[in-house]
Amino acid sequence: QYLGENRHEEAFMLAEKVTKHYLDPAVQALPATLKTELNLLAARVYFHKKLYQNALKLINTRLNRGWSDSPDYWQWLYCMLRLMIQYELGNADYLEYEIKNLSRRLKKASATPVFSEWLTMLQRLLTQQKKRPEPISATPNPQIQKLSQWLPFEEWIREKSLKQQG
Repeated sequence: QYLGENRHEEAFMLAEKVTKHYLDPAVQALPATLKTELNLLAARVYFHKKLYQNALKLINTRLNRGWSDSPDYWQWLYCMLRLMIQYELGNADYLEYEIKNLSRRLKKASATPVFSEWLTMLQRLLTQQKKRPEPISATPNPQIQKLSQWLPFEEWIREKSLKQQG
């Protein structure tokens, strides 16, 4: 809720508590999906506070752990947030490589098409096209809307695109 309301300071304080108490590996009582959600939310808070290394630590730990306990789209949300962070860090070489890698993986996976659209939008941003990236799918899809609530990737792309144009 704090992230949605742009109350990043309160979100940060809550994320600090969450990472200390609920994401600790010793806490086995929480369902895996809840831990996955909390981890992503905490990583997003760190992203908004520009604490990119903290966010990457949470993301990479989760990505390296495996995904047998979570739906496939969680892995893609984490990958997309990692791309956002690498963009903010100015790691263009990494981004170019990782976009190609993820594009290949998406072709083999049964992932939601929105992730392919997001990769295309990021590629456009990286090539500094003057055309403002817009969502490829015109029809509102409830699943895409839900994923965008978890990670407002398109909003972030529009913001970066406007900065490049301005």
